[in-house]
Amino acid sequence: MGQANESPSRRAMLFHGPSGDYIVVAVSLGRPGLSTRRKFVFLVIQKIGKRKGLDPERLGQLYGLTKREQEVVAWLIRGNSNKEIAASLKIQEYTVKDHLKHIMAKCEADSRLNIVSKVLSL
Repeated sequence: MGQANESPSRRAMLFHGPSGDYIVVAVSLGRPGLSTRRKFVFLVIQKIGKRKGLDPERLGQLYGLTKREQEVVAWLIRGNSNKEIAASLKIQEYTVKDHLKHIMAKCEADSRLNIVSKVLSL
């Protein structure tokens, strides 16, 4: 990494591909804003979505999630965006964001990926 003040920035995303859903982590190897030629490493961590045994209801029981929050988690682990979740549940996108904030607080998660990780570890 070079200098001590350089640290890789990371972004985790859920990606929906033609053969299923994946957790993808993008790691930037450059310092943000300093170079237009930053290098990225993309890691496909785990195929999800069609995997059997994913249980948002169990997560709900462990962390006190409402039925609606469990439904949001179920769509989240399939790799759906907020917009897609909203359309599926026939609610507004900002309502999905509110549900995700509540889910993150209850599950002590700081990202969508952490929520998915907790479901995968059950």
